[in-house]
Amino acid sequence: YGRSPMIAIKAHPLKPAMVVYVQPENVDELAVKLAELDSIILARTDLDQPELISRLERIA
Repeated sequence: YGRSPMIAIKAHPLKPAMVVYVQPENVDELAVKLAELDSIILARTDLDQPELISRLERIA
């Protein structure tokens, strides 16, 4: 996972509160800096997408 998701978010007028990278090999340092500049929480998880969704639904 590089910087492209964070660059796409930077170009869009609406900003999410949080971005989650699912099973990334690494997270680009520029992506971290872009998230910090826009006050966006940048998270990573080793869970697969269905498991992550299931866990999030349980706490919602």
